[in-house]
Amino acid sequence: MTLDVPPWAAEVARGLPRPLLFAAVSGAHLYGFASVDSDLDLRAAHLLAPAEVVGLRTGPQTLQHTGVRDGVELDVVSHDLLKFATLLNSRNGYVLEQLLSPT
Repeated sequence: MTLDVPPWAAEVARGLPRPLLFAAVSGAHLYGFASVDSDLDLRAAHLLAPAEVVGLRTGPQTLQHTGVRDGVELDVVSHDLLKFATLLNSRNGYVLEQLLSPT
């Protein structure tokens, strides 16, 4: 399988405001039917500081970034590790696909 993923995709994912556990390509690029006008879907899991997990004010469960870079529409979504594990434990195919993604 050949993925035509822009070389700056990892840089975009690392630009989220929390450290990432992993990031994966999703959508048309993952399934092999991306076209020149396909958006780039990146999915990730991020880590929160301990105080943001157990404190009175918790950190963001979900981070999202949308935009355009080099003419490519971007859709980046990241869940914190606790939310990601909860979704995985509920047999959620959305997060299982991310874990099993070859990218």
